[in-house]
Amino acid sequence: MSNELERFFTSIKYQYSTDSWLSANVLKVVLNKKEETFDVYINNPEVISYEEITKLFECAKKGINGEKKCTIKLSYDKVTTKNVLSYLKEIIKALVEKRPSLITLADNEVKLDDEIIILEASSKVEELEIKKEAKNIIKALLKYGLGEFEVTTELNEDLEQNIKEEIKESKQDDIIVKESVEVTEDSKV
Repeated sequence: MSNELERFFTSIKYQYSTDSWLSANVLKVVLNKKEETFDVYINNPEVISYEEITKLFECAKKGINGEKKCTIKLSYDKVTTKNVLSYLKEIIKALVEKRPSLITLADNEVKLDDEIIILEASSKVEELEIKKEAKNIIKALLKYGLGEFEVTTELNEDLEQNIKEEIKESKQDDIIVKESVEVTEDSKV
């Protein structure tokens, strides 16, 4: 780890895992005079875990020495499909916490075809909701230094049909049969 990076981590009170950052270095620091913020560009040969980077971002939010706002711009020399899918899993998990209606997204298949991410949807409604969140997923991957991607969806018609059948069965179970009640002179209060 470079001395510059170590000083930066100390300034934002980031307790780092040395193993993750052994070959990392600060590429440059840019001062945005208008907004009075710093952009710190960090490079590492291999992708660092989602948890570690999330912890780094949380510390950076507090600013350098608790005063000067900063953002971190990450880049990696080598990003694998496994890295992207691992990050996607965590990003989807966070998305589901924010939007519980997308819960099936966490269990559905995610495919990666070059720079195209294909998320499996279990209904047309879910497909529309995923498309609404696509920009946020793309921004998150970019923020975490994994590169630019395109997000698209694929409707799993078998899952959609199963859901329709479950809803139909559920409605049948909910039907309440009303008994007819005869009102007579004796039963009036």
